[in-house]
Amino acid sequence: MKILIVHNAYKHAGGEDTVVAQEAELLLANGHDVRLYLRSNKELDSLSTLGQLALPWRAFHGGSNLDALRDIMRTWRPDIAHIHNTFVRITPEVYRICAAFHVPVVQTLHNYRLFCPRGDFYRNGVCEDCMGKKFAWPGIVHACYRGSRLQTAAMAALIAGHRLLSLWETDVSICIACTEFARRKFIEGGLAPEKIVVKPNFVAPDPGVGDHEGGYFLFVGRFWPEKRIETLLRAWKLLEGPRLNLVGAGASEGTIKELLARFGQIDNVHWLGFQSRTDVLRLIKAALCLVFPSEWYEGFPMVIAESLACGVPVIAARMGAMQEIVTDRVTGVHFIPGDPEDLAAKVRWVNDHPYEAVRMGRNARKEFESKYNAMLNYQLLLDIYQTAIERNG
Repeated sequence: MKILIVHNAYKHAGGEDTVVAQEAELLLANGHDVRLYLRSNKELDSLSTLGQLALPWRAFHGGSNLDALRDIMRTWRPDIAHIHNTFVRITPEVYRICAAFHVPVVQTLHNYRLFCPRGDFYRNGVCEDCMGKKFAWPGIVHACYRGSRLQTAAMAALIAGHRLLSLWETDVSICIACTEFARRKFIEGGLAPEKIVVKPNFVAPDPGVGDHEGGYFLFVGRFWPEKRIETLLRAWKLLEGPRLNLVGAGASEGTIKELLARFGQIDNVHWLGFQSRTDVLRLIKAALCLVFPSEWYEGFPMVIAESLACGVPVIAARMGAMQEIVTDRVTGVHFIPGDPEDLAAKVRWVNDHPYEAVRMGRNARKEFESKYNAMLNYQLLLDIYQTAIERNG
């Protein structure tokens, strides 16, 4: 099968970029002919002032910006196009190009940008004010996107344009949601239920089970407000004994130091800075437990899947995708979102019950083997492609 993968990378690499790379490698390893059409928002750094002002138009209409993609369609003729992110360099015009060449489209929905200018339903906590609205005017009022009403208005116009042209109804054969929770949200937002299937992310290669010899608790992620590092640090100020290692991927050193300084010296908290994926996996395998305090719905956190693969239980906020991926007292422990006292209590429980931690770790590994391994994911992906091709006639 000839598979075209389309993705617009963000300035700071994240879970979506990892998923794109892993799926491409998986398809290649199974004998498929794969091409990637990749753009990056790092390209925006070289734009002139006039080019920056034209971004709202560029974000909707790619024009000559997509000539290379048209050439691929014309000369290579893919059987399927698998689109991930189109914002901002690829633009929604990619759907019209695929339709013009009669190429069926599969779209992975990694976030909630179809309904929310920020893409994460987060504004000082979960916010769904723009859900179901034809134009996301509440987001403009609150300047949700980059703290700018002007940029939020441009994003809201882009979302409204998607709906006006009915691209998702006419030019996309199948949408992939990463969890059942996300699928329900997309249906609530107006997408047709029959077009949305669930396919989780996966971990490859298999990192293997760790020995947990470090005995510490671990946080891995960007130091962004929705990740709620504040809740984590407030919880650790209530604790004595358990060690917390912080891996701050993708965040500036100044921001991290400022955040740590605001909470004062906490002797059992250690910031390890940015770590490569290899080192992150090594740290996970040596940990007693991963802590994931995020307070937005999340898409499908790769670090949770990696923790399950390493046989490490997860303490996660009881909401959104985390509540679905982590089963309370089976593969980890839930805590009340935003509640540092409840988080501290759950950390104490895990720390004081090492046999329970081992049991949950074993269950976590079984969960990975039954749901998040590469070959199972490959078969799911292949079935989705075949269905999309059949629907496209």
